[in-house]
Amino acid sequence: MAHKSNKLSCEVTVATGDAHPNGLAGNDVHPLVQAFRGDPRLLDLIRVRPSDEVHKTLQHDAVPWNPGLLTADSSMKIDALAAMGSAYLATTGVTTFVEVILARIRKHVYAKNFKNERYRNLYHLSARVMIGEAVASLPPAGESLKGSCFSIIGPSLSGKTALLQRIRILLGAPFEVRMGPYDDAHEADSTTPSKMTFIPCLNLSIPKCNTLGKFLSDMRQRIVGEIRNAKTAKNALAQMEGTDGEGMAVAACILLNVCLITVDGANFSAIKGDATAIPEFLVRLQEYTDIPVVISCTSAYEHFMSLSGSLSSNLFGEMSLHLDPIRKPPVDKPELRELSIWYQKVKWYWNMGIFSREYVMPEELPDWTWEFTQGREGWLAKGFQALHVKLIQEPRLLKPGQLTKEEVKKIFDGALRTQAEAVTMAKLQIEKKRAPNAPDFFNFIDHFPVEYIRQRGHKAWLSGAGGRR
Repeated sequence: MAHKSNKLSCEVTVATGDAHPNGLAGNDVHPLVQAFRGDPRLLDLIRVRPSDEVHKTLQHDAVPWNPGLLTADSSMKIDALAAMGSAYLATTGVTTFVEVILARIRKHVYAKNFKNERYRNLYHLSARVMIGEAVASLPPAGESLKGSCFSIIGPSLSGKTALLQRIRILLGAPFEVRMGPYDDAHEADSTTPSKMTFIPCLNLSIPKCNTLGKFLSDMRQRIVGEIRNAKTAKNALAQMEGTDGEGMAVAACILLNVCLITVDGANFSAIKGDATAIPEFLVRLQEYTDIPVVISCTSAYEHFMSLSGSLSSNLFGEMSLHLDPIRKPPVDKPELRELSIWYQKVKWYWNMGIFSREYVMPEELPDWTWEFTQGREGWLAKGFQALHVKLIQEPRLLKPGQLTKEEVKKIFDGALRTQAEAVTMAKLQIEKKRAPNAPDFFNFIDHFPVEYIRQRGHKAWLSGAGGRR
């Protein structure tokens, strides 16, 4: 089904005859859109974005082409590079994954219909959380009695956190919509609140202590930070840190129209203690609010959660995006080489707007950088930032034949000095030159892909990991 909503008008429609997620059909206007007079922020949240728009919005050329930088002082060029850490190049697979999430967000928002008695009661029950009252047990918001989450899975430094940041930017900041003023042709709907807050994306992280109490406390601080104004009480949502914290968190997310929850930081350290408490809460939260949840985790975390039976099937029940180490560009197939993901990413970083496009990227640079980073995009970005600084300081290296493999290795080794052991372990794992010992395996387990973690020779270590499954 396709919305005719590329324009920010107050008519958000669907193709005639299609069933609409909120039960509407044809050219009916959603009650919230009607009640809040086509607020452009609400319309932007629920419109269907064309694929090319999603793709372009996800991408971020942190140092865009700027002819003025070509003749600028070196300090100006280095200053421009300060934004390079936020650069992001989306693949087709990433774009499709985000489009599926956006579709679920629309489904969730369309269900917010105050003419529906079930939703109306749920919303007003949740409203008590803002005046400090305890919230009675809330019924599930959706039709499903089984929560499930989206997931982004891959070794450390594979671009998971960067993608979450791009999703948040795509969805935009929290906003408030208000009714009216109305005239005779547009009467106010008495079943709808006069104003509503929307938090398009709530970004959370699993705390280092891995306790649900700290997670709920952090969640409360993040929500209050998103909605805080001069009238916000110091103890707002304080009950989220009490004995009924889970119920209060559910109520707050319903009342404040959280449209997407992202959770980062699910790595091997999140297996300690009660490893299932936070994921079980996330599954319940999804079940009771129908808010789509995206959890970003390393392959090690995904493996350990896969041993938890029904929790695993729910936690990873929605679509998963696997961000494994990127493959090395083929050398013997020129027609495929330039189309490979790694080649395109290296060329994209090379073409940051610091120097003239007349300086062509060395053809071997993708191969060299892959060797120094083992296909990890996070290491590639860090190494390239150091490479650009070097090129600014010594522009002679831009001339053909001057930028050698040895020079690039020296630059990348310097940039990745604190990650040297991790890079070495990743290389040994890929090349299968030497099996790690048990301490090395656990020290660098978050850097390994899941098929390596599950190899037969490592099972004894995993089963003996003392309280970590």
